[in-house]
Amino acid sequence: MIIDISSLKEGEVLNIENPNFKGMVKLFDNVYTLEGTASLEVNIECDRCLSQLLLPMSFDLHDKFSKEILEDDVDAEIFKISKHIDLNERINLGLLSNMPAKVLCHENCAGLCPKCGQNFNYNTCECDNTNYDERFDVLRSIFNENREVQ
Repeated sequence: MIIDISSLKEGEVLNIENPNFKGMVKLFDNVYTLEGTASLEVNIECDRCLSQLLLPMSFDLHDKFSKEILEDDVDAEIFKISKHIDLNERINLGLLSNMPAKVLCHENCAGLCPKCGQNFNYNTCECDNTNYDERFDVLRSIFNENREVQ
């Protein structure tokens, strides 16, 4: 969604409502401030079993824009614009910065078999999934012989 700010006057507020964003743009001291909340569902894969799921996400946007960036504004996060604000770009950046580190289809997702790829949430498999590091065989032999560790 492109927000046309060319007709916005000093002190005015432009309310924005669409299915993915509710908020406003206001102009003060030649700085356009975008404030609002983005709400959307992201089609993504579970990190354990690779099943597709819709992840509901909601995050706030607080961005500032100006047609002219002054030397005083170098430290502030003010983005340069011309006649419009690309809301889709701001939502995409917000989405990337708010994406969870790990996405699971459900809390107890069992994942996939590392050998055959079977989804353990639905079925089991006959693969031998004994997973151990061969470098620890010496330690394992000590415990298997029931010897006391000194």
